[in-house]
Amino acid sequence: MTKVVLQSLRVRNFAGLREFKLVANGKDVTVSACNGRGKTTLVDSAFFVLTGKDSLGNSPGPAFPIKTRDENHEFLHGLEHEAEVVLDIDGREMSFKKVYKEKWTRKRGTNDKIFDGHETDHYVDGVPKTEKEYQARLARIADERTWRLLIDPLFFAQDRKGDKFDWRARRALLFEMCGSMTDGEIIAATPKLAALPGILKGRDIEDHKAVVKSQLKKIKDEIEQIPIRISEAQLGLPDVTGLKIDKVTADISTAKYRLQEKQQELARIQSGGQAAELKRALAEAQAELIKAQNEAGAEVRRAIQEKQRLLDETADRGNDLNRQIKEKEADIAANNRVIESRTKGLELLSQTWQSVDGNQFVFEQEAVCPICGQAIPEEQLQEARQKAEEAFNLNKAQKLEEINKKGEAAADEIDELVAANTKLQAEIDALNEKLQQTRQEYAAIQEGISNLKNLPQDLFPGTNPEIVKVQSRIFDLEIAISDLEGNNQEAITTVHGEINAIQAEIDALEGTKKNIEAFDRGQKRIAELGADEKRLAKEYEKCESELFLLEEFTRAKCSLITDGINSNFKLARFKLFDVLVNGAVVECCEVIIPSGAGWNSGGSHGEKMRVGVDIINRLQQHFGIIAPIFLDEAESLTEPVETKAQVIRLKAVEGVDKLQVEVA
Repeated sequence: MTKVVLQSLRVRNFAGLREFKLVANGKDVTVSACNGRGKTTLVDSAFFVLTGKDSLGNSPGPAFPIKTRDENHEFLHGLEHEAEVVLDIDGREMSFKKVYKEKWTRKRGTNDKIFDGHETDHYVDGVPKTEKEYQARLARIADERTWRLLIDPLFFAQDRKGDKFDWRARRALLFEMCGSMTDGEIIAATPKLAALPGILKGRDIEDHKAVVKSQLKKIKDEIEQIPIRISEAQLGLPDVTGLKIDKVTADISTAKYRLQEKQQELARIQSGGQAAELKRALAEAQAELIKAQNEAGAEVRRAIQEKQRLLDETADRGNDLNRQIKEKEADIAANNRVIESRTKGLELLSQTWQSVDGNQFVFEQEAVCPICGQAIPEEQLQEARQKAEEAFNLNKAQKLEEINKKGEAAADEIDELVAANTKLQAEIDALNEKLQQTRQEYAAIQEGISNLKNLPQDLFPGTNPEIVKVQSRIFDLEIAISDLEGNNQEAITTVHGEINAIQAEIDALEGTKKNIEAFDRGQKRIAELGADEKRLAKEYEKCESELFLLEEFTRAKCSLITDGINSNFKLARFKLFDVLVNGAVVECCEVIIPSGAGWNSGGSHGEKMRVGVDIINRLQQHFGIIAPIFLDEAESLTEPVETKAQVIRLKAVEGVDKLQVEVA
């Protein structure tokens, strides 16, 4: 265990304190004065040296003003603001000092200085160090957060803006320091949870709780729907009072037997002996007529079919000729568009040629040298003129030649397209002549088909002597059958009526049978719904039992873990879990003071300091370091604090105008 005690604390020009030295020599110290005399400033100076911030966690600046002010409350410039702490670390004294000062820089080329912010010098045992070296030396004892945890009794429990030590970090440090329990350990320590592992089947507690709650909701919804479904099924039941399925089925069989007998009776009447013979003769005569008709018209139909084939071929040739004509006419139209375009191009080329041909040579040359200002000799001017004129004439001739070539090419293309159009038109004329011939052939074939269809009537069914003879025989047979059946019509009508009555009786019985079957299905469905309701009620009860066990686990977990953590402290207690309205349990970490209030919701400052020192005592064991504890506003303490650490009390006392130091 490393023990660190404060030997002395010295400040100069620090937040209003001009010069003060607190000599503790490793003993407990009480510093007394009335309000506003620098007690908290002493605490802030020690924190500044050890952590770089004040006791509230503020870095130097508006929230932590280190610089001294004058009577007008303006900062005094040019002062150095010092704070030095001399510590005894396991018997070895070390001094740590910081000097906070303004930074002034001189502009290049002037004697003027401008303010350029602030800087801090660092010293260890009087030797200048960089900030990094200084922090590294302090970190060999404890890092910044550990210093704050060990010397400030309020730091661990209180949430402050800017501090990274929130409830999550507080909770993590508690479990790191005091240990926690796994779900398995909690179940093992709670006999009434023995059945829980078998229920979980490898699932996480919260996951299984979510599954059970989902099942409960689903089962509840299903149970609520069952009475509605039963009511709907009961309303849909037909009235079958006094009806039996066996009797109705037997009545249907009897009625069907009677129907079959009547149908046989009707068949016997309709198929009397003489009538049947006449009907057979009629069928034979009708077959003979069809055969005669087919033979009479077959030859004519074959001739018509051949003509129709020739007609189709002629139509195809005509369509092909017409297609070729359209394609060639389209080619002529396309060529004409190109001819028109090239003709316009020739006109433009002609205009361009005239414009180029009309250009005249103009020579412009200064007679005086622009560099030396002397007159240029006449022979040089003439030579330059001659060269320029030759170049102009050459360029003009080249342009005219190029225009002529383009014009000749366009004219050649126009001639080629005109010749092509002439050839295409000749081909179109030849095709039109063939098309006219084809149309004449088509008309001749159509006329031939019409003539075949208008052949003399004796070649067609209806006037052929053989066909007329068969038709006459058919007519006689139909008359004979009609006369014979007319005598049986009354009997047939009577039997038909009886058949219809029996069929209506069967239909009614079938409807009754369906109603009985629907009633039986409805009763069966109602019974199934009742069984489902009982089954779901058991499942709901089982899920409720599981949920109770899961919630019992949550209560046990909260209790065991909280009790385990709390057992490490004399005064401090911790709220580590929060139960929400919906029953969900969420993690938290709030210090509970002896009065039962949460740290952030009540309790006196003195009570909080006693609890804070109790927490520091446990932190000392965890980190293996005992460091001085600063108790600001110690006048609120009415009971002594128990700790192995050196205690620096800062106490407000009315009427004490200057800081007074009392060493125990």
